[in-house]
Amino acid sequence: MTDFIKPLPHTDQPLTAPYWEGTAKGELKIKKCQSCGSLQFPPREMCKRCHSQDFDWVAASGKASLFTYSPAITPAHPSFKDDAPYAVVIVELEEGPRMLGLATNVAVDKLEIGMPMQPVYHKASDDVTLVYWEPAAA
Repeated sequence: MTDFIKPLPHTDQPLTAPYWEGTAKGELKIKKCQSCGSLQFPPREMCKRCHSQDFDWVAASGKASLFTYSPAITPAHPSFKDDAPYAVVIVELEEGPRMLGLATNVAVDKLEIGMPMQPVYHKASDDVTLVYWEPAAA
């Protein structure tokens, strides 16, 4: 158990449980449509391209680039006050889908659109491993 005091997601929902099982093992999982091959995140019940409901979960490489970010000067929740300023980021995975997260190990003013990013896994509780994003090692 950790001393993590921020709000945590529910990891036992059927639609997202495989994602959280992956993060617990240090890997990113995304849904792949078995009908058309579309890779999708966040997970959906139905393929956004062909409307199939036939999916598998596949491991993503973890390679990403910074698509956009927003500095958070005033925290959205009181439990983030000691983290401010921080950056909410959207990264684009090498495979195509985009993911929302928080930047770590980088000052907000050092972020640059397009910079290579990599996931950092943080065990927030016995049931939740969160994904943060940091600049990729050169």
